[in-house]
Amino acid sequence: MAFKVKVRYQGKVWASPGKESIFRGGLSDEVLRVAFRRDDSFIGRLTELFNTPYIWGSAGVPPPVHQAERLIGSDCADFVVYGARRLGKKIPYRGSWHLPQVCHTIARGLRPDKSGRYLDKNKKTVAIGEGSVQIGDLLLFQGHVGALAQDQKPLGILDTNDIMIHTFWAPPAEEAIRDTHYPEAEVRILRWK
Repeated sequence: MAFKVKVRYQGKVWASPGKESIFRGGLSDEVLRVAFRRDDSFIGRLTELFNTPYIWGSAGVPPPVHQAERLIGSDCADFVVYGARRLGKKIPYRGSWHLPQVCHTIARGLRPDKSGRYLDKNKKTVAIGEGSVQIGDLLLFQGHVGALAQDQKPLGILDTNDIMIHTFWAPPAEEAIRDTHYPEAEVRILRWK
């Protein structure tokens, strides 16, 4: 959230920079900002970008001037990289197709079955829990990425009822995988190195 402060005292007015203070098409760093987050976890750090717009192919080099770093907006890949960077990872901003270079593959899910459960190549359900997929792991679909935010019933199984945090042509949100554009797509589960 960006804001401008005006103070009137003894006939004088002082004001901080506001929407007139621009840098590369967005607000300059002089504009006051407040970001709220749920907690200090990876998912919590992602909530700092709630209420910011989706910006496809968002940009900024070097990273400190990147649109996500400046809380201006992001695309899906920049969104998840932002969360990792906020946790101290030295990952450059990149497209979703480059994320496997900085992540380990934890599992691959084929298209969900009729019940919405993701199956592996051996037709076994993809598990959520210790030793397998975990909250905060990335869900990489063809051309899109988000992060697993909550395991919903049936518990312990990756399925389309589970909640993903992502941004896709709209501000970041948490929604069931079944309510995204990817409920019938194959998924690759990644974890930051």
